[in-house]
Amino acid sequence: MLNRYLLSKFSASDTDICGYSLTINFTDLSTNSPTSWKWYFTGATPATSTSKNPTNITYQRTGCFQVKLVVTNTYGSDSLTKTNYICLDSMPFITLLTSNHSDTICKGDVVTCTEHGGGIHFHWNIAPFSPISFYPPTSMILSVLAENGACFVDTNFLIIVDTFPEVHFRGDTSICLGQSTTIYVAGGYSYLWSTGSTNDSIHETYSTPGKYTYYVTVTRGACHYDSAKRVIDVKLCTGIPDYSDPTEIEIYPNPSGGMFILQIDDNEITGTRIVEIYNVMGQKVYTGTINSTVTEMNLSNQPNGVYFYRVLTQEGSLVGEGKIVIAK
Repeated sequence: MLNRYLLSKFSASDTDICGYSLTINFTDLSTNSPTSWKWYFTGATPATSTSKNPTNITYQRTGCFQVKLVVTNTYGSDSLTKTNYICLDSMPFITLLTSNHSDTICKGDVVTCTEHGGGIHFHWNIAPFSPISFYPPTSMILSVLAENGACFVDTNFLIIVDTFPEVHFRGDTSICLGQSTTIYVAGGYSYLWSTGSTNDSIHETYSTPGKYTYYVTVTRGACHYDSAKRVIDVKLCTGIPDYSDPTEIEIYPNPSGGMFILQIDDNEITGTRIVEIYNVMGQKVYTGTINSTVTEMNLSNQPNGVYFYRVLTQEGSLVGEGKIVIAK
């Protein structure tokens, strides 16, 4: 009952706190000299008190709690209830969700950021609302300030965006029966061929004419290119013999990007020698003069593929023959 001589009032040392298991002190501010007090602390330990100014009232779980004070004097009593007066807030936290559950994604993948923990205010560096879903164009830092009452957290997420690999093949795709070829692929960090090889190249020799198709999965970080393929056309060639490497002549490096060293050991032959190089179509693509035992040949202007060489005397007698491979 409200007595005109008595008015219940009180305050607390803290009313909005981040965390739990915190101790709060209460102060009676009632007017007209109350002589007795009865406090009720919902969710706290102790739950009640008859002290004028209770201390060490402990709250051990998050939430908002009611406090009630009843004061009495010789004229009567008065009470005051404050609903949701003591609030212990929980720390908000943020989850970064990507299509592959990683902070490394492929360009074009979606990123969704969702808040948890009862956060009231969220301030993102790229959007004013939550949750957010977007497609990062490049690697970036995603920042968010989350506030839940007295609790706040400032969080940064590093999102790494891998670019889709551009697959590039090298190696001859048109060869003669009985020859071999090496197929190189570039553009990724790891490879898986349809043959089971995980190298950046495969080497094959063919005993049957036809077209042979090879597939390769190229992976760059979180990006995968699954449809890259290479077709090798093995032909039954005529007119150009399949020479074996001679013992008197050495060409290195072989394969090469186009620069070759020809070393010849023919002490029984005198005079100038001639070197001729032909492509698989039988067309002469290079002619050079050999005046020493070591000669440099530059075929960097020729496309990748298998080539055949002949070393002749000035009179036209065959000294040696074989094949080389250009692989840039």
